[in-house]
Order: sequence, then structure tokens, then C-alpha cells
Amino acid sequence: MFYAASKALEEMKIDAIFTTDIDALLPPLRAADFLICMGFSVNSAVGISRATGKKVIACIGDSRSCHSGIAGLMNAVHNRHRFVLVILDNGTAAMTVDHPHPGVEITHPGLDKQSISI
Repeated sequence: MFYAASKALEEMKIDAIFTTDIDALLPPLRAADFLICMGFSVNSAVGISRATGKKVIACIGDSRSCHSGIAGLMNAVHNRHRFVLVILDNGTAAMTVDHPHPGVEITHPGLDKQSISI
């Protein structure tokens, strides 16, 4: 995704800033421009887009968008900040070893959902 987005922006001659959470700043990707901490790509995009007037693309994983990105997103929508948000569907909370979050099924992939009672 990072490579394809970078190439597309390059071809369209668009200078954009990529904010991210942990994943894309370090090798081997080195695709992002800015990182503060886990879940802060949305908040970073809000500030950077307002301060610079540049196009900003914020990338966040599905689990982080649920637990720490949502507050920044609500603020961004309320205040009409302009940036592109990409939520990467990882299908898991990969950084913290597969714990459930609102964006995924809560049962283990091999279990029959009917046999689980709560």
C-alpha cells in the first residue's frame, strides 16, 4: 500500500506527507514521513495539514483505529480538517499478538461460533 500510494502521488506530481503508526517509518518500508507514537497518525495529520496546508495521508491499522485513532478522527470530522485517512485492514491486532478488537471476529478462526456460550 505504501509503495503504491507513493508511486501514484509521484506520477500525479502531488507532494504529500505520510503520517503513520509504528509500522512504516522504519526499514524495510521507510515509507512514512512522520511518527510520534502508536495510534497518533490521525492526530498528527490534523496538526500537519492545518499547519502546513500540504496534502496529508494518515495510515493506521484497524485495531489502532478502534482504540486510539477514533478520538482524533472525531475531532477531525467535527473541525472539518482535510486529510486522507487510510485504515489498513490487518484483520488482527498484530503488534500485541492477536487480541480481539471491534474490527474483527471475537472467536478463534478454528472454533465453531455456535459452541461458544457467554
